[in-house]
Amino acid sequence: MKIIITGGAGFIGSAIARELVKRKHSVKIIDNLATGRLENLKGIEKRAVFIKGDVRDFSLLKRECSGFDAIFHHAAFISVPQSVAKPLLCADHNINGTRFVLEAARYAQMQGVVFASSCAVYGSQARGTKTGERRSLSPLSPYALSKIVGEQYCQLYTKIYNLPTVVLRYFNVYGPGQNFRDGYQSAIPGLTRKLIKGEKPVIYGTGEQARDFIYIEDVVSANLQAISSLKTTSGKTFNIGSGTATTINRILAIIRKNLSLREIDFQKECIHKEKRDGDADYIRANLSESKTLLGFKPTTSITEGIGKYIDWMKRVAP
Repeated sequence: MKIIITGGAGFIGSAIARELVKRKHSVKIIDNLATGRLENLKGIEKRAVFIKGDVRDFSLLKRECSGFDAIFHHAAFISVPQSVAKPLLCADHNINGTRFVLEAARYAQMQGVVFASSCAVYGSQARGTKTGERRSLSPLSPYALSKIVGEQYCQLYTKIYNLPTVVLRYFNVYGPGQNFRDGYQSAIPGLTRKLIKGEKPVIYGTGEQARDFIYIEDVVSANLQAISSLKTTSGKTFNIGSGTATTINRILAIIRKNLSLREIDFQKECIHKEKRDGDADYIRANLSESKTLLGFKPTTSITEGIGKYIDWMKRVAP
């Protein structure tokens, strides 16, 4: 297939690009490099076409989508805390950008679009529960709301224009290639970086908030399953997680053990800050529909995945 990946120089998009190139697909990446990095494409530069451009530029999208079969839409304003600080900019990127991607795909008469959404659409759930795709949505941030609108646009384009779309609601994705350098890191990159450098890790809230962490290779697999099953899954939404909830304190303990560090006194040796706006207290994926209809089955445990991430960070971090 001839496939476009918007946001393809980012963490998840570049991982998908590598696997598609490996499988001999024709790949074009569109990224404005606001958060994506060309170094993420190292090794596939000659096998994938890179276009520096913004998904809010509809003329560019129409031109570049011509003759292509499908789009993995990952270009987005991705920071929950920054979306709270800059809600209009978040909406412009995530809502308008998604509108233009869908319209460009319709104009090019593509076979389909796979849209990267987020578990943030659910908000926080009761501890011990598993969140299914039919659970009511309760966004806690402009980012989460923008993803809901993007999902609704996908469903609308499928219903009105017969454009096949599949929505993948990612839970907390981690793994090699994930940015650890900026000030808005996710939990695993931020905590790992601090411990490797011998600095005090930063914990927002109590650290007992629990997340469903999913390894990057499993996410790539889900995308490939989605694009190959468009005829049977079009119009549907799927959770992409591990099905297991892990607290931030537990994540810190796993990282510490992997680095062969002594046990940490969480109260004395961590910097505690107030919980960030938009952060959920508990979220865990119900994968029943993803397994049954999409054929998705995560294979990497949190302990194994963190070990792989740490090995990668040791190789690339200065």
